Amino acid sequence: KFNERETLVKTIENYIDYYNNERIQRKLHLMTPLEFHEQCQTAGKEIPWLIIISQGKSKTKTYSYSLSA
Repeated sequence: KFNERETLVKTIENYIDYYNNERIQRKLHLMTPLEFHEQCQTAGKEIPWLIIISQGKSKTKTYSYSLSA
C-alpha cells in the first residue's frame, strides 16, 4: 500500500525506467529494449515502438531510420 501519491508515482516511474532500460528480453536477443533500440538505430532499421516518459506523461512514438545510399 502507498500512503502518499508521490511515493506511488515515483515507484511507477522507477518501474517504467527499469522496463524500458534494464530488463532483458529473449525476443530482443537478450538485450534490453534500450540496447535493441540503439542497435537498430545504428543499423538503420525501423523501430515501430518506443515509450518515452517525460514529466510523468507516457508517450508512444514511432521512429524510422533508413540507411544512406
